[in-house]
Amino acid sequence: MIYRHNNELRTTLLDDDTASVLLKNILMQMEGECFGKRKSERVVGGPKKLQELVENGAVRMKFEENGRAYYNASDVLMYCRPPKRKKERKPRRVKKQERKSAA
Repeated sequence: MIYRHNNELRTTLLDDDTASVLLKNILMQMEGECFGKRKSERVVGGPKKLQELVENGAVRMKFEENGRAYYNASDVLMYCRPPKRKKERKPRRVKKQERKSAA
């Protein structure tokens, strides 16, 4: 619920610990699931970070017969990083016009 208190917008999501309960439920549900290597790398922030977490024992990993590595989804989500911001891409036509006007 969103409400106004002293001219500030507040939510009950942060005030009554429902966020921590929801996070706990998500992690418990994902305990039996596995992510592949690439998806795990994207979630934790890169291959070096994933390797470091595996070496420290923070992320459990299992190998399949086909030689692929799978990582426990609950462990990976515990170390989730926000996505990198992408630059807004300009169309080529606009870039070309900027170059012409600069010259």
